[in-house]
Amino acid sequence: MVSEVLRFRLSQALLVVGPLASLVINPWGNFDPISVVKLAAISTVAFLILFLMLSNPKLIFDSDKFLRITLLLFVTFLLTSFLFSGAPMSQQFWGMFGRNTGLLAYLSLAIILYATAVIQDIGFYSRIVGALIATGIPMTLYCLVQISGNDPIGWSSFQTFGTLGNVNFLSAFLGLVCVAMLPYFFFRGSTIAKKVGILSLLLIDIYIIQSTESIQGVFVF
Repeated sequence: MVSEVLRFRLSQALLVVGPLASLVINPWGNFDPISVVKLAAISTVAFLILFLMLSNPKLIFDSDKFLRITLLLFVTFLLTSFLFSGAPMSQQFWGMFGRNTGLLAYLSLAIILYATAVIQDIGFYSRIVGALIATGIPMTLYCLVQISGNDPIGWSSFQTFGTLGNVNFLSAFLGLVCVAMLPYFFFRGSTIAKKVGILSLLLIDIYIIQSTESIQGVFVF
């Protein structure tokens, strides 16, 4: 019973972290309005997930053995590089300014990956896809606002990048959303209204991908 309760809590945290990290920004109170707050969101949820898993150590061993070994080696290499590379530790821990893909980010992502593998439930993985599509809706709407020139936020760039700060990131993200929507569009059980909604979002996202002039979304899709 405890294991099932923990799995439920893990699944809820995992369903939140993707949309939260994708959409959260802080343009009015932070020198780096995008990457820092996204790192804060990812790392906070990741270590909450780690705490939940450590509260029931048996749950940690429910994943595939190969994945456990692979992630253990990955973390070992990360820590070895962090301790012995000679680069400034603060830079290694936080990452470069504007990117923030240092030790903290990779450890957090490794925790999230491992927890996702622990759940082992088809329904949960389906909800992850649904969360990705749902995240794409406000992202798409905000991109249309940016394209129209009515963005209330005074960004230093006039490119369309949504809440991701980079046209390549946005293009790749929308490409993933388009791929996630296709099975729902062709699924026989989908209603006409649902298919019309999916097709509309799909066409708009393809238009936005094209407007960014970034090839990432094209390759993903």
